[in-house]
Amino acid sequence: MQRPLVRAVIQEAIENLRAALLFTNAFPDICVALTLIQDCLLNAADHHKPGATDILERLKCDQDYLLKITPVVSLIYFKTTFPDSTSQPRARICLIRSEIKERCNIITMGAFLMFGSALDIVDYVRKQLSQYTYTFPRARIVSHKVSTSSL
Repeated sequence: MQRPLVRAVIQEAIENLRAALLFTNAFPDICVALTLIQDCLLNAADHHKPGATDILERLKCDQDYLLKITPVVSLIYFKTTFPDSTSQPRARICLIRSEIKERCNIITMGAFLMFGSALDIVDYVRKQLSQYTYTFPRARIVSHKVSTSSL
C-alpha cells in the first residue's frame, strides 16, 4: 500500500507527464520517455517539499527506487502482458496523447463552426498549414536521376 504522500507525488508526476507530452514532446522515443517520466517524478517530489524531502532525496540517490516507481507513473495495469519492458513506459503516454487529441478535435470543431462556410474553413486550414513544419517538415524535392555533370 502506498503512503498518501507517495501517492500524491505519483499523481502529480502523471499530471506533469501529461503537460510534458502536450508542450515538450508528444512522441518521445523510449529513452526520452524514461527521462521525461523521471524528471516529472523529481519535479513532483520537489513540489511537495518539505513533506516529500525524503522521497525526493531517495529518488535522486536510489536508482533502484527510481526504476521501480517509473513504471507506476507510465503504466496503467492491463490484464494483457507486455512483450518486453520497453513497451511499458509508453502505455500511459499513448492514452494521454489520445486524450489530448480528442480535446483538440472538440476545440477545433468549435472554431470551425464559427467560420460558417466550408470554403472559409478550407482557406483558413490552408493558411495554417502553409507554415506547419513540426510533424511533416517540408523538404526540397530530391531527384533519383544521376547527373553526369556532377561526376
